[in-house]
Amino acid sequence: MAVCTHLQGSVVGIPLRYVALVTVFLAPLTFESLYSNTSSAPQRANATFIILCRNSELDEIIQSVREIEDRFNRNFSYPYVFLNDEPFTEDFKWRVSVLSPSLMEFGVIPHDHWYQPSWIDEEKAAASRKQMEADGIIYGGMLLVVETLSIHDLDDGS
Repeated sequence: MAVCTHLQGSVVGIPLRYVALVTVFLAPLTFESLYSNTSSAPQRANATFIILCRNSELDEIIQSVREIEDRFNRNFSYPYVFLNDEPFTEDFKWRVSVLSPSLMEFGVIPHDHWYQPSWIDEEKAAASRKQMEADGIIYGGMLLVVETLSIHDLDDGS
């Protein structure tokens, strides 16, 4: 079994670090096997869109989900999971849910889980991130996505 995370960098309105299509393959899968000669339609992988967002980002989320649906997901109907550090409002859930027939679930990540645990040796962690970045590992130099999201929000005042 392999787990791949495909970051959707072309999604307008949501920075790259917010949207991920997480795919789980139970058997070896190649690009060629997705597009076999016997069918013109690609096979559907076992995947879910995971979107970290806040209630205040509703307009940007609506735009992004519309673009994902228009350009890709209308052919696959992958489900969505929206995660926040506080409960989503009923308005947010309703306005997003009507954008797609795909299953949409809304969850809360506990506040303490948005930050790196205090028992992590930050010196070692920083050295590891620096080494991964030097080795050309994509996003290897970044903090955890949720921590980056929290720092981003502090930086822009929201």
